Amino acid sequence: MRRLFLALVLVCLAQAATAHFSQNGQARIIVLDRESDTLFLRIPAPLVFAEELSRRDGASGRVEAEFIEPVMVDGRWGHQLDLPAIAARPDAFMAKVANGYRLSGEGGRLSPEPVGWAIHRLNELQPFITPDEARASVSGQGADAPWVSEAVIEIALRLPQTPARLSVQSVLPEIVLPPTVFIDNHLLDWQGGGVQRYDVLGQLTEAVTMERDLPAALGRMIGEGVRHIIEGLDHVLFVVCLTLAATGLRPLLLAITGFTLGHSVTLIAGFFGLTPGGAWFPPVVEAAIAASIVWAGLLAVLGRGRGPGLAMTSALGLLHGFGFAFVLNDVLGRQAPDLVLSLVTFNIGVEIGQLMIVGVVLALLWPLRRDRPRWARAATLVVAGGAVLIAGALLIERIDLIAEMV
Repeated sequence: MRRLFLALVLVCLAQAATAHFSQNGQARIIVLDRESDTLFLRIPAPLVFAEELSRRDGASGRVEAEFIEPVMVDGRWGHQLDLPAIAARPDAFMAKVANGYRLSGEGGRLSPEPVGWAIHRLNELQPFITPDEARASVSGQGADAPWVSEAVIEIALRLPQTPARLSVQSVLPEIVLPPTVFIDNHLLDWQGGGVQRYDVLGQLTEAVTMERDLPAALGRMIGEGVRHIIEGLDHVLFVVCLTLAATGLRPLLLAITGFTLGHSVTLIAGFFGLTPGGAWFPPVVEAAIAASIVWAGLLAVLGRGRGPGLAMTSALGLLHGFGFAFVLNDVLGRQAPDLVLSLVTFNIGVEIGQLMIVGVVLALLWPLRRDRPRWARAATLVVAGGAVLIAGALLIERIDLIAEMV
């Protein structure tokens, strides 16, 4: 599962550090409770102690560092968190964890006060999504002398005052990761029972800003909508083929209107879970989307009739809307504040991205249709034919996936 925290490995010290990182660690989670001016962090222990672990003795494999206890197991050194040392100097331990992060507001850097900590094993973690869950988890000390590789460290930080725009940035030494390894971060900004969610890949070396500025938040949702249609190969190919298949401006407007109406309906329905709940549903939708690209591409290649109609593109838009909903669930929780506005602005972003694609195709194609109709036809055959081939390959791949699930 993508959202499991993967192993952190120092490439230049891979042999030295690998044993300390669990392949099934949790993601880093940061929960902001604006009501109590408290920030809760759940961080895998290998990330907190990555710098210390990288300095292990090359000959013996032993690590000498504060809050880490070397233990000989079957002739090899393993390392546990030294809970007595942590309990004896809790302020120093909390300061070490807190100092790995820079918190900033509109007025500059903030100086939070550590007010609680806990250590748990990966297989014993409690929910850590809402402020109440985070507070309950931090209040329990949890595991007894866990191995570093199986430990998660939690800390609560009291902010002097939560700014409207709170930026969170890691100042831990950046780790060089293999291409197949990534860090997944979840930041949850809670206020008044609603949450604004941010999902970020990477080591947080670039600040992530959690904000309660409505225009800025809605602007972010528009940007998410644009990004997710531009980055979605399926949707790009479908809109390109629709544009190529249209025989004039009016048929094109009808086709795009139908697509918009269709995907707007199922984007909202899918986001609220008004869809079949089986694991088979997403791959079936993805296969149907690939088939829709084949249809639109063949329509453009054959060049027959008046192009895609309102009814057909509306029906196919219903399929693509489910695809957008799968993405929207990753960037917007159902408890998000200003949920209706966020849904609307995300959809507006999708429409902007869609119009950008149409605009690019028209800007390139229509001058050719006017001055070089044969060139325009050749370009249509190449682009639409390529889209059919790509979509056909995706369709076969997704049908195979469905067959494996049956």
